[in-house]
Amino acid sequence: MRHHRRANILANPGGTLTSMGMRNWDLTMRNKISFAGMAFLLCAAVIQDAAAEGTMLDEIIVTARKIPENLLRAPVSVSVLTERDLSGAGVRSIFDGLPLLPNLSVPGGIAQSLQGQIGIRGISTLQRNIGVESGIGIFIDGVYQGRSDTYLQPFLDVSSLEVIRGPQGTMFGKNTIAGAVNITTLMPEDRPQRQVLAEVGNYGLARVQASARGPLTTDIGAKLSVGYVGRGGTYSHLSGGPDGDKIDLLSARTAFVYDGGSGTRVVLAGDALRDRGRPAYFQSVEVAGYANNPMASRPHVIDPDGDNYLHRDNHGLSLTVSHEMDKAALVAITAYRRAEYQASLDDDQSPRRFLSKDAWSDRTDFITQELRVDGTIGTRFTYIGGLFYLNQSVDTDRVLALGPDFGLPVLPALKTVGGMDTQTVAMFGNADYALTDRIMLSLGVRYDWERKNVDFDQIDESGILAAIGFPSLSYGNRVNDRSLSPTIAARYDIDQDIHAYGRIARGFKGSAFNVDLASKGADLAAGPERATTYEAGLKALWLDQRVRVSAALFQTDYDDIQVSQLLGSGPSLDNAAKAAIRGAELELTARITTGLTASASLGLLDPTYDRYTNCSVPLSLGGGSAECSGNRIVAAPTSNYAAIVDYVYPVNGYTVTTRAQYMGASGAYMDATNAARFKTTGYDVVNASLSLSRDDWEIRLWAKNIFDQVYTTYHDDRSTVGVGKTTAYGDPRTYGLTLSTRL
Repeated sequence: MRHHRRANILANPGGTLTSMGMRNWDLTMRNKISFAGMAFLLCAAVIQDAAAEGTMLDEIIVTARKIPENLLRAPVSVSVLTERDLSGAGVRSIFDGLPLLPNLSVPGGIAQSLQGQIGIRGISTLQRNIGVESGIGIFIDGVYQGRSDTYLQPFLDVSSLEVIRGPQGTMFGKNTIAGAVNITTLMPEDRPQRQVLAEVGNYGLARVQASARGPLTTDIGAKLSVGYVGRGGTYSHLSGGPDGDKIDLLSARTAFVYDGGSGTRVVLAGDALRDRGRPAYFQSVEVAGYANNPMASRPHVIDPDGDNYLHRDNHGLSLTVSHEMDKAALVAITAYRRAEYQASLDDDQSPRRFLSKDAWSDRTDFITQELRVDGTIGTRFTYIGGLFYLNQSVDTDRVLALGPDFGLPVLPALKTVGGMDTQTVAMFGNADYALTDRIMLSLGVRYDWERKNVDFDQIDESGILAAIGFPSLSYGNRVNDRSLSPTIAARYDIDQDIHAYGRIARGFKGSAFNVDLASKGADLAAGPERATTYEAGLKALWLDQRVRVSAALFQTDYDDIQVSQLLGSGPSLDNAAKAAIRGAELELTARITTGLTASASLGLLDPTYDRYTNCSVPLSLGGGSAECSGNRIVAAPTSNYAAIVDYVYPVNGYTVTTRAQYMGASGAYMDATNAARFKTTGYDVVNASLSLSRDDWEIRLWAKNIFDQVYTTYHDDRSTVGVGKTTAYGDPRTYGLTLSTRL
């Protein structure tokens, strides 16, 4: 059977897409891959012809293994967007940047600012409730950001975004089973720097950002960045009410840096966010009893008679102390974060009143502490080791009340109250040893001990809601998970600019719980999941260091997968037994001439449940369970791709920059049965910008999704409340003007 096949791509790196397990590729996709291949060859030919005009690419330093090293020498699959990349692409949040990178996806969830689902190499998690954690760790300036409602914030003074693919359990710890996103912000420098950005666009977009960085005294520097973005909704309200997907975000970030010149550096940093947006959540394309539903045929429209809103407030504080010695360095990072929100949703998004209220709120508090040391012994041995501690407390409550369209004499309510406390203690270490001048061997391991206490009460005071599958219940659990996350890697330096590597790594994510809505017979817990990735890659600088190439082949064995879905009868949470994810990644950047730079990326995946014998079926498809072995993994596209061309040229003392960007991805199934009705459409969008700059100012005209392509990003089933299918859409065409200046 297909789901028992174990073709190892690492043993056959020259294999075809068929030998890698790629299946069911339509002609359009094949043409895209062929086009990408021809683009790479054409780009190389042009570079060779223009050798006299070109200049070398800049060196890129990454901290993918928590120590600075050249991107090409890091034995791990890592992609980087620099400050210039982020600015040029108009990246304003993590959701703007990730789709540019291979095997990165943003399924989105029903509200990006709350349940923003991110996927790396086919692994993603719908964080609908506090008992389910993401398998991707987000770090800002070395600080773990926790849940999605905590880390989903607008970019302020970001200097780089790194995505490290594959399990990162050794260096970054639990909840990095798919990978990690490492964001670095700008810090004060020796001379004052000030920047102001103002932006306007369609849908009433207005964005203002201001930052100041520089010295306060000889030894102390400081920075302060503030930003506000407001925008009207992109989902039109058909009856004249407030539009959906409105943005109203105020954020700030500050830091004080002490560096007395004795090797000790202290950074005290803080950030805060105030969100008063109005999410669209989705539109309901199938609503019981709603004849001629306009949401079924028109994208980006809603018609709720109830309230959609979101009030979100986050803040955090961190203290980072580092001390440099002759051959070693000590780093201590202490951080505290709080995130809380209140939200409301009209589930049918129509004049129907199946629910009179659906309101919920979460609050998260956590403290983290990391202490590590890194250094060298002799000329061949490099090491890093440390301890990590996390203490997190999350509370939630929800009220779900039936509406008059159920035809009941009263409007019964279901109340849920829950909480989960998590304590994590970990020890980790990694060592690199140069066996020869060309061969480096890396060994690492991390031991995690995690305790979770969860309690959950669901109260049906009327007894009526039990009739539609939501009984009263009280649930409590306490688990202790332990895991060993080893990594072994080797790098072979073919020459100074060409490096091959291999890597085997394991990751771990702790137990999950349904602290949300519990339907009759639903599982309330899922055990830990683990993933082991086997990876081989090549990184090189070619043609006088004007072409940078990174390529990787990998296979991930994914065990006891936590599958979280909404299937009509309430949230579903269970463990799929086993999956295999095989794939490939390719990135290329080329400096064709002094002013012309081109880049392209391609990610291919074969994400398959090897064994999943009792998966839940959406209620609109009959409910119950089915055999899902051999199906694609939920929310995992089989391909994504991007191509970018930048051309910079002088005109009468000014600098003109033109940028064209094309990116796309295949569709993905949003339920494990792989029902066509719950498959997203995929997308191909084109963005472009034209800017004029001189000295310290720039004016930029930009447009995204120029051809206004309509594509879906999410579906689920809410049949219990009269909605057979929901749909969320990607952003429509947007355009605007940005003015920025450095003072």
